[in-house]
Amino acid sequence: MDKDYEFAQTAEDMKPDNVNHPAHYTSGCGFECIEMMEMVFGKEAVIDFCVVNAFKYIWRHEQKNGTEDIAKAEWYLKYACKLTEGGLRRHLTAINKMTDHIEKLKGEATK
Repeated sequence: MDKDYEFAQTAEDMKPDNVNHPAHYTSGCGFECIEMMEMVFGKEAVIDFCVVNAFKYIWRHEQKNGTEDIAKAEWYLKYACKLTEGGLRRHLTAINKMTDHIEKLKGEATK
């Protein structure tokens, strides 16, 4: 599994990380919220959530957290791609468009 999609396994991995493993999205049971969402609602619903959530972060990035929101959008798109690898491909066009937009925003942020 690609490291971008793996969940925290060691104490070092458990350091605060607002993009990949926000502390407020974990619980004492060893699962992150998005993992529980997949168990409860299924992959397709979580893919929908990820795509919509990525859109939200892209939309608001200039008014709220800047490059951190762009990184969060990218994380959600990568997670959606991970779930899509199992055969759910209906969101790939939207994911690819948003990924291209994120790359453009990253380039603009470094100027």
